[in-house]
Parts: sequence; structure tokens; C-alpha cells
Amino acid sequence: MSNQVYYNDMNVGRRDILEIVNKKNVYYWQLYIKHMYERFQTEKHQKSFVYEESLCVSKFLAYIYENLNDVEITQITGKDLDEYAYYLSSKFGAAYVTIYRDIVSFVRCYKYLFGIGEVPKSDVLSYSMKRNSREIVTNHITEEQIEMASEKLPDNLKMYMMFSLSTGIRIEDLLILKWNQIDIDKRVVYIDDKTLFFNEDVAQMLQTEKQNRMDNEYNDYGYVFRGQKQNNKPISKAMVSRWCGEIGEIIGVKNLRQLDFRHTAIRRLMKASGSVGMTSLIMDCPNLKSQARYMIDEEMNNELLQKYKDICEI
Repeated sequence: MSNQVYYNDMNVGRRDILEIVNKKNVYYWQLYIKHMYERFQTEKHQKSFVYEESLCVSKFLAYIYENLNDVEITQITGKDLDEYAYYLSSKFGAAYVTIYRDIVSFVRCYKYLFGIGEVPKSDVLSYSMKRNSREIVTNHITEEQIEMASEKLPDNLKMYMMFSLSTGIRIEDLLILKWNQIDIDKRVVYIDDKTLFFNEDVAQMLQTEKQNRMDNEYNDYGYVFRGQKQNNKPISKAMVSRWCGEIGEIIGVKNLRQLDFRHTAIRRLMKASGSVGMTSLIMDCPNLKSQARYMIDEEMNNELLQKYKDICEI
């Protein structure tokens, strides 16, 4: 019998793990992988991402089985994730990037399950890995750095950065984003059941880039963000990392990541609106209330929400 588990036509896991671990944890795993499959099934490149995501989560389930009395993931804490990171490092000599990938995959899984009401609120939702006993801190890009980027970045990097800052798009959505998901006139992006929004400057950048590709007969195979080569595959995370490295050098931000753009976008909108609820909706961040209330002034938040309610005449 094959050790592979398939969901429809996709290889999604290891039978030897899923047959022995807590059945409730298998149920949680199934919900998450089904969600990931339905999201990425049309992209061959992304099927490998779903497979890797599944393996990372199921590896952690095996760790829970062997080291944490096979408890349900609802009982997992940030401290348990710290111990798992140490376990991967000390027992297997895993590199930081490998440990980070494994743990972030589980955190993504938990956040999805929390979003659909399957698991309780936990510090797993806001977990940040530590490296050499120091927490990996999010880079919040300043207004001065954004202005510097606008002036100094080449057009392709500027469009990538400003689009990310305006929409708050997640990296897995950015990689496979296609023109047919964007309405430039309405300034919206449609991703599954989500709608993201971008500003007028970004709309102009997108329109200019789209026209340039047509004029130069550049075949982008429908993808919005491209490298120099013309091929039918989406860009990779490695390419996005290189873009972030180039941008970081120019604006003076070390270890810049795609996630920093999303966090900065959320923080900027939160500061401008004062509203957890509106920011959560606009930035597709369902867990924002529990994760980021420290970003706002409660009295300011209430005043702005009241003004918004008055506009609606309710």
C-alpha cells in the first residue's frame, strides 16, 4: 500500500503519520488542506506549495503524538512552538529557514481554523519565532521610506511595493495573481471570496505596466508580477525575496519581507481610520481585533465608528 494520501488528484500527506495521530487533529488537518486545495488546485506550481504545507503540518502532528501526549492542537501554546523549534534544531540540525517554514505552516493552519470557529483563541495566533533568543521583529516601513521608494525604485519594484502596501496582499496570493482578477477602473482585486482595494497611484502603475507589455509584445501568461523571462509559471518566493532585498537596500530596511508590507498596510490604515472593524474588513484580517488592538486609541476608534454610522444614517 502506498504511503501517500491523496485528495482528489493531489498528493497531500503521509499515511503513516495520519493513521496514528489524534483523530481530532487529523480532522483539523483535513479542513485546512481541503481549503488549501480548493484555493490552489488550478495552479500546478501551487500544488507543490499545498503538499509542502501539508507535510509541515503533519510533521508537527507527529511531534505532538510523540512528545506532547497526542493532545489536540487546541491545547498547543506558543511555548510548545518554541520547544518544537528547539527540537528541530537540536535533534535534526535543521536550518533556521527550515524551522521557520515548518512552524509558520502550523500557525497558518491554526489561524484558518480559528477564522472558521473550529479552534479557540490562543497565543499561537500571534506567535513570532525567536532566533538566538531574540524575537524576529516586523519591519514597519515609515512614511519617509515610502517616499524614498517612490522616488528611487525602478518601475517594476515600485509597482510591486506600492501594490503590496496599498492592498496588504498575502504572498501566496501575490505569486499567482492574474490580470483577470483585477479591475483597474474600480481599483479592486478579487481573490476567491475576498476583495482587496488599491489607490489611484497604484491603478496608474498597473495601467502603465499593462500597456507597456502590450506595446512590447511581452507574454506574461496572464500574471501581474513577472521577472524578465517569459514563461508560463508564476514567480517564486525566492524572486520576491530578491525584490525585497533590493528594495531594502535602497530604503534602508534590513531583512525586508513581503509580510512587512502587509503589516505596514494594516498599521497605516488602522492609524488613519482608528477602526479595528473597518481595517479588518478592508485588509482581510479576521483576527485583527485580538492581535492588534494596541495599534489604536479606543476613544478615537469609537468616535470614528460613530461618524461612519452617521454617514449611513442608521
